[in-house]
Amino acid sequence: MAANKFTDITSLLDYAESFKDELSSNKEGVSVMTIHKAKGLEYPVVFVINMLQGIVPNKNGDIEEERRIAFVGLSRAMQVLYLTYSYTHAGRAIKRSQFLDEIQGKC
Repeated sequence: MAANKFTDITSLLDYAESFKDELSSNKEGVSVMTIHKAKGLEYPVVFVINMLQGIVPNKNGDIEEERRIAFVGLSRAMQVLYLTYSYTHAGRAIKRSQFLDEIQGKC
């Protein structure tokens, strides 16, 4: 797997960014990006991964700003939106994002 060659996500994303010019005319395929890069863009299908407490929302961020950032990611989907989370992260149990409960109206 190509991702195994990199020690952190920044290095992997920098590597992926190096292909941008080659692929910019290709309208098919998958784009991997941060929520910040997606701002202003829309896609037929969007996956927002790691909807985990401490990640989305970030444990160091202002909750309202984190909510706004999450909304930007969620609102990029034109037809289908997938939100994912796991029961563990980095080998430890973790809670799913509070935003998932808010989306489902359970708060």
